[in-house]
Amino acid sequence: MIRQSSQLTKLPLEIISNILTRIPILLIARLKYVCHAWLELFESPEFSKLHLSKSSAGLLVYQHLGGSYLIKIFRFEDELVVECHQFNYTPVRRFDLTEFKCNTISGSVDGFLCFLHVGHIDNLYICHPITREYISLPTLESYVQFPSMVTCSRSECHVYSLGTTGTWRSIAPGPPLHSNCYSIGAFLNGNLHWLVGDLKDSYVISCLDLDKEMFRTFSGPPLPGYRTCKCLGGLVVLGDCLSVCNNMSEHDIVIWIMKDYGVGKSWSKEFVISKLPSLAGECYELVLPIKVFRNGDISML
Repeated sequence: MIRQSSQLTKLPLEIISNILTRIPILLIARLKYVCHAWLELFESPEFSKLHLSKSSAGLLVYQHLGGSYLIKIFRFEDELVVECHQFNYTPVRRFDLTEFKCNTISGSVDGFLCFLHVGHIDNLYICHPITREYISLPTLESYVQFPSMVTCSRSECHVYSLGTTGTWRSIAPGPPLHSNCYSIGAFLNGNLHWLVGDLKDSYVISCLDLDKEMFRTFSGPPLPGYRTCKCLGGLVVLGDCLSVCNNMSEHDIVIWIMKDYGVGKSWSKEFVISKLPSLAGECYELVLPIKVFRNGDISML
């Protein structure tokens, strides 16, 4: 392996980069110590984006067992010949979240996770779960009870840029909106999105443009009135589209897809899943689609 690595280092860096973007992230975690040039390559934003575009999807499972908060990461393949996906999950890594003094995952973007302790923002980390590298974010000067919520009370929004030694910056929070405790920011097209209610009793998508650091809203799918029905709509990114999974009906689970990003009229009722008789009736569980496989199966939480 050492002899092969020494030969590989003699190739032009462009060819080396093209080869290394095709290998698993666990192997990259070891190869980064081969030489200084490779270390700089692996840590460059360009390599990260290219490797991410070629990587297979993974599944992260969060478990609360006793006093421990465990994270298990799985890798799965999407092949048409697979008849039962539950036997095709390959465990990659597992670690205990309590070592960070945190008890929940606030969100994930491009393979990075945000850890925090519910109700506190003193313990706030950005972590790469495969390499276990992490940074600790500085504490906000003003205490926020529920930092991941969009709320219609006095709102604040603070932004921290990774890779800097600066502090949190306050930006305009956008128009007043009703909170949705189920909604965690869904990342798409460089923006974060939340499914919330407006002051007219309608569901809307609150969108934060991370480049311009500005909020805007666009229409959500045609769901029952915000105040007249318990919110059981979950916003996720499914494929390359925003998706809302509606479990408010007693008989069906409906998955809506926004075909044209940012266009409210482009919401399409993509899947209607009839509930089994044993599951029919009033339900108060949030249902979230995770992945649509090529053979038509849907993995759901």
